[in-house]
Amino acid sequence: MVLKETLLFTYRFFHDKMHGLREGLYLFIYQFIILYLKIQHLFFS
Repeated sequence: MVLKETLLFTYRFFHDKMHGLREGLYLFIYQFIILYLKIQHLFFS
């Protein structure tokens, strides 16, 4: 399940990267912020 999500994310990331480096970077930052907020929520809830 984790592998599937990782592959899906990698596919989306590189797919966007081919469309435009900026869009790919925004997607990566967006995913990173969501992950950061989830971790923060786990530790500070």
